[in-house]
Amino acid sequence: MSKDFNYIRGKPVDVHAEFGVDQISQHNYRGRKPLIRPRPDARGVFGGNLAGQALLVAIRSSPPEFKPHSLHSFFVRAANDKTPIAWEVSEVSNGKTFVNRSIKGIQDGQIVYIANISLTKRNSHKEAVRKYEEYYAKIEQRAKESDEDEEEEEDDDAPAPPKPFVFQTPYHE
Repeated sequence: MSKDFNYIRGKPVDVHAEFGVDQISQHNYRGRKPLIRPRPDARGVFGGNLAGQALLVAIRSSPPEFKPHSLHSFFVRAANDKTPIAWEVSEVSNGKTFVNRSIKGIQDGQIVYIANISLTKRNSHKEAVRKYEEYYAKIEQRAKESDEDEEEEEDDDAPAPPKPFVFQTPYHE
């Protein structure tokens, strides 16, 4: 019986060994081994494996508290199963709550895959709304109390939390 698939359903796969990457320098990574074609008759390696390695590179090149938020990518040309993919990282931005990475997958001196990946600290819209409402409930309570007693004003200079704003689908909680 010929082997039609490289990964047999139900058989464990050592994901770290198959898809892992090693850091070569601050902005360069390399796949531990060549990626494989999903089927023997496939033109190139499976695109999901490329996307997965690029995502891993973005995670490794970012501070540990940041998690993937979005991924946009282009398959530039077919990658072969002969040599590992080399990954180049460009740090597009490094903010307090978001970091962005541009990742290029290079094989045999040619770009085979490009990804722009955004990572974020856990941003909860629900939590932001809760903090905002708590703060302004405290302000209203103080206003009522100040009518009775205008003596105590120790927290008046505390900064207000930012008003919650959602411009896309909120993070699922």
